[in-house]
Amino acid sequence: MGGLSVVGVGDRDMVVLTDLTVQSLEFDLGQSLSNLRDVRVHFDRSVPVGESAEPYLWAYTCEQPLFERLLKNTSNVEAAHRVQLDDKKGLYRIEWVDELEGFLGCLCNTDINVVQIRGTAEQWDFRLQFDSHDAVSRFQRECADQNVSLSIDRVVSSQARQMPTELLSPRQHETIELALEKGYFDVPRRTTLVELADELGISDQAVSARIRRAMKTLSQSFLTEGDTKDRLQLTGQ
Repeated sequence: MGGLSVVGVGDRDMVVLTDLTVQSLEFDLGQSLSNLRDVRVHFDRSVPVGESAEPYLWAYTCEQPLFERLLKNTSNVEAAHRVQLDDKKGLYRIEWVDELEGFLGCLCNTDINVVQIRGTAEQWDFRLQFDSHDAVSRFQRECADQNVSLSIDRVVSSQARQMPTELLSPRQHETIELALEKGYFDVPRRTTLVELADELGISDQAVSARIRRAMKTLSQSFLTEGDTKDRLQLTGQ
């Protein structure tokens, strides 16, 4: 199958993390799922095995049967296997076609690690890892050649061994990731501390403490990086 997978930040001496937004109608998977009234998806990180990594996709929608049909009928998807289904939450294993086209093809044709993918019916947010700013530029040209419009929100270059998320404890990382996934930081919020606590199996006071400590650590790291690392903000230039 195609080689598109979602992986963690690797061990390269230098990484360039890029956050970008693509409107759903710009690529086939987004187009398919734009037909759902209310849907949120995100890809789980998977460990590539040879060239046949098969990523896992979490889908949150009250229309799971329709979501599954749309997913299986997407042109870049060879097959989609339901792994778990729990009310409005489903987990699917994706097999890509051999030759991915469009935006997903651009991801495969450039030297990129896909760190994170999250999508809704309107837009998809990607976090991509490159090994240089030149690689970012090559990716932009590849997308332009495929007539794919995207919005680059932030480009951050950093030493791979010094990524801020590595400063978090496993429990803090788990809590922040869940809070992001459930919309705790959204305006307005889509979940509460009590709901996060129920899912984590701890008290809401413990959740609040984890979030405060993690945000303090990340904020301190971010402010320190501003003096020591090359940052490039492309939006507005």
